[in-house]
Amino acid sequence: SASAHSSSGQTSTSWGESVGSARGRSGTQARGRPIRYERQFAIAGRMLADGVLWVGGSSGLARTFFEERVGPLEGERFICTGVEPDAPEWLLSVPSLAYVPLDLTSAASVGTLFQRLPHGAGTLVIGARLPLLGSGAHTTLLPQLGALVAAAAVAGVRRVLHVSSVAAADHLRAQRGVDEEAQLPPLSEYAGEYDVFKRCSEEEIGRACEAAGLPHVHLRLSAIFSNEPQCIQVRALALQAHAGAYLPV
Repeated sequence: SASAHSSSGQTSTSWGESVGSARGRSGTQARGRPIRYERQFAIAGRMLADGVLWVGGSSGLARTFFEERVGPLEGERFICTGVEPDAPEWLLSVPSLAYVPLDLTSAASVGTLFQRLPHGAGTLVIGARLPLLGSGAHTTLLPQLGALVAAAAVAGVRRVLHVSSVAAADHLRAQRGVDEEAQLPPLSEYAGEYDVFKRCSEEEIGRACEAAGLPHVHLRLSAIFSNEPQCIQVRALALQAHAGAYLPV
């Protein structure tokens, strides 16, 4: 399940039409205008042809997206970035995809990103993720998220999708019936470093997008079961199988 929190610094056109009608509580009928799938695919096709830059596109989520989708849309153009100097092997098999190294903790790497792209991008997807435990890199990464969005706006990006997490609402506390309209807890009450990072990422990206007038959405995903062999969710269920059936309550 997931919830989407959207915000716009200006009146959006195709982006607002694409995500606005799908915005709603997870597990309930979406609020807003009815989704017309033919129109949605036409909008998505135009956006993909416009170019998509996926920061963090070497992740298990990105791998699963490209490997499991029905098929590429005609004219689509993707650029994926990752901290790895060379593209992962799975990525090389996607014909419509280019790879550019990016270190989000380096101001120099972020500052030259758009000069190193093989083509432009109208959509920026940000999927920055740090280890769940034991990482202090968020203090150097967070300011670069704002710099990334500012540079993207100058380079012609017109919309931003932030792959966030339910951790932004503090997933170490009980959450029942929480949706994107719920008030977030005080940041001082957060116990997990990862949760603080995801919350602050939303705030940093949101501020930068509003300053640049970019429509943006924070997509709060919960558990991700990916095709990555080291996927933490898949491995957890595999270990659970040794103890007995997994019965969510």
